[in-house]
Amino acid sequence: MQLVVDRSLQELWRGEAVLAVCMIRGLQNVGRLASGFDQEVSHLLSDLRQKGKGVVEEFRMQRMRAACRSMPDMDPTRCRPASELLIRRFQDNGFFRINPLVDVNNLLSARLRVPPVSMISIGVAPTASSYRIGFSGEKYLTFTNQEKSADGKLVLADATGVFGSPVADSGRRCNQCGYKGRCCGRFSPVRNTSR
Repeated sequence: MQLVVDRSLQELWRGEAVLAVCMIRGLQNVGRLASGFDQEVSHLLSDLRQKGKGVVEEFRMQRMRAACRSMPDMDPTRCRPASELLIRRFQDNGFFRINPLVDVNNLLSARLRVPPVSMISIGVAPTASSYRIGFSGEKYLTFTNQEKSADGKLVLADATGVFGSPVADSGRRCNQCGYKGRCCGRFSPVRNTSR
């Protein structure tokens, strides 16, 4: 997969928008994670319960919120970083299982307080993609089939449109069973709150 960082993003978010990408090949379907994973989940849930709503006051959570608020049309009362939404779900409903890769991803997201890694099946991923700012009027469907505005937001996109963002990924490129490789992207916008 070829990834281009768009010039508009370089100009507006220099030193503040981080995207780490890695390719994982030769994956085998894992039926269940090792028992140590259950202990990690238990520790995470205990930590989140202890901190309660105060978890959002942590420095990293505040930096992620500030970054999201700095993107156009981001209502801070309705739209939050994906990591915060995940933490709130865990606090309310416990840790939910999807599949081993997603489970590890969600655990790390909640523990590190940064958005989950975008996991894209390599067999589905385009060969040319860009990390850019969403175009005016651009929209996409999330993996939960909700329409989201990409206008002015940090996004991963291909010729067809948006397939990833720090708010919610598109369903058309999401992690699919049957592929033996994944392309993973970590969004970490860190907008400086002092500006």
